[in-house]
Amino acid sequence: MLWYLFALLIINGYLSAVVAGRFGLVGKRWAIAGLLTGPAVYSVINVKQRMLLRKSLGFVFTRISA
Repeated sequence: MLWYLFALLIINGYLSAVVAGRFGLVGKRWAIAGLLTGPAVYSVINVKQRMLLRKSLGFVFTRISA
């Protein structure tokens, strides 16, 4: 049973590195995060990708004025 969990974490680390590389992020950092946290890292990768996209478009410090 423990081997299945270990294999699942290894596969998750590899897949998170692939997803991060697809978004233009550093794969090694996200592979380690995927090994440690499991599937929860995918939402963090998506948030980081959106932050980089907004930064490249110039929306870093945009505020909504009420």
